[in-house]
Amino acid sequence: MKNLVIATSISLFCSGALTCSGHAEQSEVDSSFFGGGGYFHPYISTTGMYDDNVYKSEDDTQSDTAIIVSPGIWVAFPTTRKQVMKVETTNLTPGGLRMQQDRGQRFRRMQGYLHYGGSFTRFNEATDTDSDDHRVEGYFAFNTKGGLTLEIMDFYLDGHNDWGEGISDGFDTFTSNLVGGRATYDIGARFRVRASYSVYTVGYDQDYNATRDRQDNKLSTRLYYKLSPKKSALVGYDFLDVDYDQWESLNSKQHYMFGGFRWRASEKTMGEVKAGYQTKDYADSGYNSDGDFFLSAWMDYELTGKTALRLLADRIYEEPGSYTVESKLSTRGKLVLSHQLTSKFETRLSGEYIATSYNGEYVYNDVTYEREDDEYSMEALIEYNIQDWLSTQLKYKYYRRDTNVDGLSYDDNRFLLGVTCSL
Repeated sequence: MKNLVIATSISLFCSGALTCSGHAEQSEVDSSFFGGGGYFHPYISTTGMYDDNVYKSEDDTQSDTAIIVSPGIWVAFPTTRKQVMKVETTNLTPGGLRMQQDRGQRFRRMQGYLHYGGSFTRFNEATDTDSDDHRVEGYFAFNTKGGLTLEIMDFYLDGHNDWGEGISDGFDTFTSNLVGGRATYDIGARFRVRASYSVYTVGYDQDYNATRDRQDNKLSTRLYYKLSPKKSALVGYDFLDVDYDQWESLNSKQHYMFGGFRWRASEKTMGEVKAGYQTKDYADSGYNSDGDFFLSAWMDYELTGKTALRLLADRIYEEPGSYTVESKLSTRGKLVLSHQLTSKFETRLSGEYIATSYNGEYVYNDVTYEREDDEYSMEALIEYNIQDWLSTQLKYKYYRRDTNVDGLSYDDNRFLLGVTCSL
């Protein structure tokens, strides 16, 4: 599958690239067809890290240091540096997409990019947490004069979940691939319709996780009504078919029905809010079908020429993070504040809260719980651009999980210092 994805991406974009952050970047172009040439951007980062709780333990914590090397390359044509869409993929989210932020920017005729990013981590003592992650992303869009836009995209990840963050209590590694396409058509001056289809596959490397390999098929439809040149109302429906290779009792069909509002009032503010109802119906009659409120929202706001604010919120079902439960209901809120101190100094501060309830009986150390988690995280970053091609970053990351399961609450602090070279 990996070779297929890379070959497909090369055939579309002629060259390749991306980051391991899980965010895809797509861009606005204001040039003629194939105009403006291409944008070729290789880079490499070297980071030293100190982690005071490598194994995410409540007691008997172990600290360690590590070196992280992250090479990457980005190719886009026509030339662009602006970001149109951010995509957040996670292996426990049905369909693979936790959040998709369409920037609402338009290109004249065509846009394509390919991005590879690697992340190679080596610990000093905790070598069983060493990892080699790879991510390849590709995107291609073509806009016709008649109001039809066609897009295809592919996101491949060879990655991992840290200790206790996946479907086991250990260190889970996996490969995943999200491939899909969508078509958007303008009907007159007011209406726009969009349809998309995607396939998400995830396979775990450990034999004891093989029963959780699965394939998700997703079909989405949207109808937009333009309220003004910069604002639109929308209604939508998503259908998801979650199909496990072996654990067939977890197979489910999910339905999302919602309305919403999106805006791009100016370069200073844009966003989208979708709210409605979601259901999860299991193939196994022994599992209870679920239904709950659905939310997906994001907003970017430029407070001043040097200060920007980003808000994210969602409420979705996730696949089980344990072998003894059926699913999870996750509610998240995130705030990111960035500020350009000078032409060379940039700072960023973010905070996130996630509340998770587990559907089904959670068994740990032979004790049964109705598990509920509260997760808190904070990140502070200072970046100094020494030259156009050279920068250094100092970052602090804090994470805390509070849970009603005895022995699974913990705190984790990470300090990182890195240098990035780019062309």
